[in-house]
Order: sequence, then C-alpha cells, then structure tokens
Amino acid sequence: MTMVIVDGSYLARSRYQASEGLGTHALVLQRLSDLRRQDPDGEIVVVWDGPDSAAPRQAIAATIDETYKANRPPRPEVYVRQVRKLQKVLSLLGIRQAAASGGEGDDAIATITARGRWRIWSGDKDLLQLVSPSVQMVRETPSGERLWTHETFPDIPIKSARGETFDSPAEWLTYQAICGDPSDGWIGMRGMGHMTAMAAIQWWRDTACLAQAIVDGHVADAPDLPRVIRQLIDRRHELAVSLQIVRLYHCRLQWITPDPDPLAANMWLELHGATYAWR
Repeated sequence: MTMVIVDGSYLARSRYQASEGLGTHALVLQRLSDLRRQDPDGEIVVVWDGPDSAAPRQAIAATIDETYKANRPPRPEVYVRQVRKLQKVLSLLGIRQAAASGGEGDDAIATITARGRWRIWSGDKDLLQLVSPSVQMVRETPSGERLWTHETFPDIPIKSARGETFDSPAEWLTYQAICGDPSDGWIGMRGMGHMTAMAAIQWWRDTACLAQAIVDGHVADAPDLPRVIRQLIDRRHELAVSLQIVRLYHCRLQWITPDPDPLAANMWLELHGATYAWR
C-alpha cells in the first residue's frame, strides 16, 4: 500500500491561481481523485499550513535580514474561505488531513514522513530535501511531473539551479542556503550566488565535508583553503542562519479528524458544481 502525502497548501494555491479563484474546489478534488485512482488501495493524507506559518522563520531570519517575508501580502479572503470549504468536504469524503501548529505545511510533511515509507506530491522544490531511501517525491512542474527517489536524485537537473544536479538532498539544501530562494523571499547570503555555491559544493564533494561542519567550527581557516571556503568560515553566522531558514523541522501537528458522510459529501459537490471532479 502506498502512503501518499499531498501538499494541500501548494495544491490549493496553484489551482486558485490557475483558475483565478473560480474553480479551485473542482481542480483540487480532481487532482486528489486522480491520485486516488492511481493506487486505489493506497492512503492519502493532505497537509496544510498552520496559522501564522511564517513567524518561526521570520524570527530566525531577522538576525540578518528583517525584510524576510515582512512584505508578503495576506492571503486573499476568498482563498482562505475556499481552503476551509475544501477541508470540510475532504473530511466528509473520509480523507485524513493535518496542519502544522506554528509552522509551515512543509514542516508538517517533514514530521509525518520521518517514520514509515511515503510518497510526497507537491510542486515545492523545498521538499526535495526530504527524499531518502524511505521517502519519494513526485514534483509537479510546468512541463509535467517527475518522480524523485534516493537512487535517481543525482541524475535529475534542477531548473532553478541553472540545470545543475546534486549528489544528495544535503547538497541541494546547501545550495539553497547560499543562493537563497527568491520565490520564497529568502535572499540567501549577500554577494554569494550560483558560482560560489557550486564551488563550495565541489570542495565538499572532494573532501567529504559538509556545510554544517563550517557552522559547527570544525573547519579551521588556513591559507591553503579555497577562497570561497574561507569566505564561508568568515561568515559562519550568516551560513548558520541561512541553513536554518531553508531546513525543514519537525513540528506539532493538528489533525483534522475525518467525518465520513457520503450523502453530505455528494450534496456539497452538487452545490459547488464539482460532482464531476470526484470519481
């Protein structure tokens, strides 16, 4: 049996934007229905952002960048209402749901997938750091879906990293920490970009060292070290903060208890013109 964990916040947000808020319910339910049909015996868990989900990372980022997510506009009220309605109908359909308590949905996914074997469905590249021997990820992109596994990770280029490949999720995490993630509002380390990150990663590959070793003070400055590594040692605090921003954490979970009611679910689908979406 396949355990599929769906990034509900990404799914709802992307379908809301695609439909300009007019057909979000149907598009979300249609994708979940497709996932269910792919493995009728599997189980789906849908995960959502918690309230004030950005606050923990904003507090960390403020030590070097007070603008992180500070100017992010609030979610449109119509979107918030649609998410609440989706959570209600998914409960009526008997689908398990969870939300992060004081964190982002990504953190809730990291918490849930820490045990057992899972397949993540999302378009969020931040979740690639969770790929492991027991966790796969199906990532949605404009050109289609791609399955990431522990074995195939080094072979798949990441478009937002100029098509580079990474030997492991840890390398990808390091790249994000140095370069930042404009789509998430994180600038990374000022003055350091793609070339710096790839030079550092290549040194780490050659020395079997990791970025965390610099943060922990296990790499001493020396004249024969590459210039980029010496820069990272000098800016150890910034590297530590940036790693904390991009890394996913375990968090408390708020489970939404399913309340299966096929009759009420069908009435809801008919009322919202979404009967065709759930098959």
